[in-house]
Amino acid sequence: MDVEKTQIRRAEPGDEELLAKDFWHPLAKEMEKYHEVNRLKKNAEEDAVSAFEDRIKDESYTFFFLEIDSEEVGYISLEEGNRSSREEEEYMAVIGLFVKERYREEGLGTELMSRAKEFAQEKDVDYMMVSAEWQNDRARKFYNENGFEEKKVKFVQMVD
Repeated sequence: MDVEKTQIRRAEPGDEELLAKDFWHPLAKEMEKYHEVNRLKKNAEEDAVSAFEDRIKDESYTFFFLEIDSEEVGYISLEEGNRSSREEEEYMAVIGLFVKERYREEGLGTELMSRAKEFAQEKDVDYMMVSAEWQNDRARKFYNENGFEEKKVKFVQMVD
């Protein structure tokens, strides 16, 4: 991979459909296999476009694309938050990270994560966090290799 040809750019208004259809939806489809609460509705893409229209205007959300030769091949979505009852109260959550299949295993996810860490430093947050499906060994390994520690487990129960 020619590093000179890669660049990371911040998403802006007008990128909502690209975010939803080319990145969020494929990631969400991959997550369906891990648990029934991950199943998507038939109109999930359209709902996601609408949600991205709102989130791209919301200052607590930030989205970055990784481009190769001006083609978007990966993205990362971030949410800034605050836990005012904690000494380390300001955080940046990685909500989604996705690299198109043919570009995986080339360090591009790590490039996006590095940009997210830089952004977190720019925003002066205290820590970053991310969640991954427990059975998604690939994601868990990736986040561990990128300096994240496993901290807690989420439990889910369907309500009849």
